[in-house]
Amino acid sequence: MSNKYFVRSLISLSLLTVVGQANAAKYDIKEVYSGDKYRQSFAIDIDNQGTLIGAVRDSFNFPIYVEPYLTAETGPFRSYCALSDAELTSGEFDSSSIGCLKLDLARTTTSNNRVGYGASPIYQKIGDYKSFFGTADDSTLINIFDFIDDDLGDFTNSNVEQIRASNSNGIKVGHGTGPYSKISFQQTGEFAAESPVTMWQQDFLSRAVAIVDGNVIELMSEETRYGGYSTVYDISDSNFIAGSEAIGLQVGVVTALEENCTGELLPEQVCAWSVFRSSAFYNTRPVVWQIDNSGNIVSKTQYDLVFTPNENQTGSYSSRAIAVNDLGIAVGYGHVPYSDSSAAAQDYPLVFQNGTTTEMLADHEDYDRGYALDINENNLIVGNLDTYFDSAYNSEFFIYDLNSGELQTPTTFYSTAQSTASGINDEGVVVGQAEYEVTTNQTRRKHGFIYDSVKKEFFDLNDLTECNSIYEIVSTSAINNAGQIAATALKTVDTRDYKGEIVIDPSTGEAYQEQVAVAVLLSPIDGGELEECATEDEPDYKRKGLSLPVSFTILLSGLIAIRRKFL
Repeated sequence: MSNKYFVRSLISLSLLTVVGQANAAKYDIKEVYSGDKYRQSFAIDIDNQGTLIGAVRDSFNFPIYVEPYLTAETGPFRSYCALSDAELTSGEFDSSSIGCLKLDLARTTTSNNRVGYGASPIYQKIGDYKSFFGTADDSTLINIFDFIDDDLGDFTNSNVEQIRASNSNGIKVGHGTGPYSKISFQQTGEFAAESPVTMWQQDFLSRAVAIVDGNVIELMSEETRYGGYSTVYDISDSNFIAGSEAIGLQVGVVTALEENCTGELLPEQVCAWSVFRSSAFYNTRPVVWQIDNSGNIVSKTQYDLVFTPNENQTGSYSSRAIAVNDLGIAVGYGHVPYSDSSAAAQDYPLVFQNGTTTEMLADHEDYDRGYALDINENNLIVGNLDTYFDSAYNSEFFIYDLNSGELQTPTTFYSTAQSTASGINDEGVVVGQAEYEVTTNQTRRKHGFIYDSVKKEFFDLNDLTECNSIYEIVSTSAINNAGQIAATALKTVDTRDYKGEIVIDPSTGEAYQEQVAVAVLLSPIDGGELEECATEDEPDYKRKGLSLPVSFTILLSGLIAIRRKFL
């Protein structure tokens, strides 16, 4: 397929006719992550200063501990991953061995006759997900909790670290799971091993942080047993921070800990980790912190559920704050029971304001669940609302005016395309992603979009970049007040193995090709204008540039409803 992608325009039922394809040079597009240690990068957020927050994963030369479970002649890995004596002696593994070990050690369920090693504390843990920040000119990786292990001579890469947002004061917020430390434990009791057992131990499940002038400030939860649990998703320019925190242990967890965590076969913290893997562990609640520019907590407001559980409602109910504006108004989502007497509940969009949790939409007649994902300074809220149809949830993005109560659900590429809005700026410009393919396949490809809620204009962002762009924008995360957009695109590159070396096709002598995700920054071009791009010869598709007015719909009469997966 050519560098620019296409939307299917001719279907057997003659559903769609589009006259003229206008494509554009309205936005300049630049990759932000400039490192070469990771295969893929993803955009997460952008602040009003133009700093993009992103994440990287799939590192090259992943570090592997040389442990007895690898070296044992009858062990599960030596034969399966074809580990050589030279590799096990030196600790230097080739690409095939790294790929096999990384996949196997990360496996948490039993499949294809392979055990879920990732669910056991006696095997190395795989995380391999870090954060970065940067501009079109430079980027910097951030380390939150991970540490250099003496045995590896490298970071453990055992945890997941997520910086989620930054503000104009240069403060960054996010959360991370605890890295795993290798410990030696002498078991006791009837089933104890004679020699100490090596295990990997995690000190906490998740902890929120604010990074101020390079210093990591931990935002601890109310409940601190077993390390506590807190998360953060957004920060406003007035330093309000939206997230969630643990307020206590689940009732069933307390019983499980008392019955199973005796300290004989597993250290208490490792045993607690095992319990966490099998059930909900903490009771959590939304919280909005405010800090000063030095990182000191000025205030903290914890929000309750939107309902008061009765004696029949004993489930593990939760809510979370996802975004917050300068007024301290936060939005997110949380459990709402189907009825006053029902224990079953579903997520719906919530507003957290002045210590009170309220539903964004009190009437559930038209929607079966929903998520509020961003709010601007004019109290416009965006996210997605879902309806349950044909055994699947089907999403459409929304714009809700908290001041007037007005709800909009604009059409995207066609009337039944699934969509989600991920960000909105103070000008009312929305970004998100939506299905653009019209196909009977169960999975439909998505493109990033931009929608001006004032002008009622909708565009595929791929239409607004140069015609010969090497990028296909598949999702967006945020838009700032300067109109800059944080997005993730697909790009075709030379295939690299797990060592980071280019893989050559022996029959041609040329490198194999693969598509990878890259974080990109889209900046408006001053004076940029829509341009016509040459039509490319694709029998079943038109060029991806499908710029349609929001009122445009596709008549789907006669088509069987397509099942789609919620993202």
